Amino acid sequence: MDFEWLRISCLSFPGAYEDYPFGPETAVFRVRVRQQGGTPAPGKIFAFVGRRAGPVSISLK
Repeated sequence: MDFEWLRISCLSFPGAYEDYPFGPETAVFRVRVRQQGGTPAPGKIFAFVGRRAGPVSISLK
């Protein structure tokens, strides 16, 4: 299992997208949510993936 495999798996969910709110070392995967009134809002986080050297780490919510 490597980062690219995890990335493709996480992005395969409907409405999923990748974000880097904590810097380039932590990929955050979110799923878009529908809001009343069409107000844009960040999606719900479902996975954090570490991109440091060495083994890939993932935290699922």
